[in-house]
Amino acid sequence: MPNSVDQRSYFALDRPIKIDGRPRAGTVRGMLRRLPAVMVPLLLLTACGPTLPAPAAPVPKIPLDVVEVEPLPTVGAVEVRDATPPPVAIGADGYFVLNGRRTVVYGLEEEHHVYTEQELDLLVPALRELGVTFLVVYRGNVQQDFFYERFEREGLWVAQELGNVKKRVASPFAGTGGVLGTVPDEETIASNLQHIDELVGRLARHRSILFWWIGGEFAERDFHTPAGEQAVRASVALYADAVRARDPLGRPFTVSHHYVEALEDALLPFIDFSDLTDFTWFTVATHFHSCDFIEGGGWYPLARASEVPLALEVLLARAWQLNHERPVFFGGWYAQAPLLGACSMEHQAEGMREKWRVLSTVPSMGASAYHLAEWQENGIPHAMLEWRDGALAPTSAGTALREILAAAPH
Repeated sequence: MPNSVDQRSYFALDRPIKIDGRPRAGTVRGMLRRLPAVMVPLLLLTACGPTLPAPAAPVPKIPLDVVEVEPLPTVGAVEVRDATPPPVAIGADGYFVLNGRRTVVYGLEEEHHVYTEQELDLLVPALRELGVTFLVVYRGNVQQDFFYERFEREGLWVAQELGNVKKRVASPFAGTGGVLGTVPDEETIASNLQHIDELVGRLARHRSILFWWIGGEFAERDFHTPAGEQAVRASVALYADAVRARDPLGRPFTVSHHYVEALEDALLPFIDFSDLTDFTWFTVATHFHSCDFIEGGGWYPLARASEVPLALEVLLARAWQLNHERPVFFGGWYAQAPLLGACSMEHQAEGMREKWRVLSTVPSMGASAYHLAEWQENGIPHAMLEWRDGALAPTSAGTALREILAAAPH
């Protein structure tokens, strides 16, 4: 299936900004000047990463032998309306329990594509070849019922996104999980609650749902004032209650953090949602692309968070501590960006291995790699699968992922 997007599209600082395909006042240069103040310490962190102190105490390695554990009840979950045990729970030790079996889960993120039944026939064996057991599906590309039903028959799972906590101010894509935003207003909250009611109401009958989640990644200063923190926690509490009221099987619910929130400095105090959610997600994407902000902006790294392995390792250890020393979920896992120029597939395989080496220093309940496949409507340079001879086959990054997961704890 041909790719209609030119991955080499240029990134001009004086290009007009477009949001959702509509022109907005200002240029890319002006947008960069208005990036959140938190980007300043991130840029400094890149330079001084190797001199960061190590965590005060080493992060312990938790053995992952398969054991039978009692599931930890979901806080506020409605009573299951049949006698069948819930397919998914979070165990007392913080790991997933799937159909009674304690495990670590690994998946891929599908942010763009809606599958046909014929494409699904190609996808399922490709996922098995990579060794993943679930897909992250976004609100912007919710799948048809046959997709969730097929996943259940195949023993695969779906982590379903339900929207984003933020009121978006800069994102060219309607269904993505991150990018810039501000504290939600009543209209944003009402829209999210309506989507939750509709989506969970429709999808809760599918036992292939692994967990529900709502996007966050609170790198903006607005969220870290007392008023901003209070507002965002109140909205997350509403979403959690709405999900639990609509899901009779009580699948876990979470909201995504970005790992830069573990900086926990004066500009960016950490917002703890652990009393509202069932586990903690940290996105570990280490940079933004120009196309995250400007339609057609290209896959050029912007506002890079630290890509120095030691700096990332220290921040992830702190993230584990902020999560009350319970295992964390890592989303948005892919390789670091090149120092100069656009991202391309040639950078990905070794970068995936190096990123995994860092991720594996922290107890993890699961991870999702980003992105799944390069379809005709996107120009993703770090996809795990690609079209080859009429089938979905692993890219070099996908091959690295397969090797990593074959040796990873399960």
